[in-house]
Amino acid sequence: MSDEDIVSDVEVVEISSLTPYVNNPKKHPESQIDKLKGSIKEFGFTVPMVVDEEGTIIAGHGRFEAAKQLGMEKVPVIERSDLSEAQAKAFRLADNKIAESEWDDDALSVELESLDEDFDFDLDLTGFDEVELDELDNKVN
Repeated sequence: MSDEDIVSDVEVVEISSLTPYVNNPKKHPESQIDKLKGSIKEFGFTVPMVVDEEGTIIAGHGRFEAAKQLGMEKVPVIERSDLSEAQAKAFRLADNKIAESEWDDDALSVELESLDEDFDFDLDLTGFDEVELDELDNKVN
């Protein structure tokens, strides 16, 4: 794989030109969509969606729904017309599954505490809810 193979151009397209994959196996509950909307509002749309040449979403269904609910007319995408149908299906799964991992609770606690105490930052924007923050506090203290 060369450097050219791993660099993809980001395009900004009309959200109306995109179509969610009909059999997307990843669920996006409203609570997650709300977190994504908060993230987009605070940090911008920092992770483009990945689509095929027809505009069908390969990765980024949650971001798509959040953008729609925010009333965004345009969103960033990376078009992957080079993927076979099998590769696109596999990437839909891999994109979500590979990102799963455990947290280093001690390091996470330090980062969240710093955001809260040093910067008075809204911890809801990190994606952690009150229950998760309380559970973490109980684990490390």
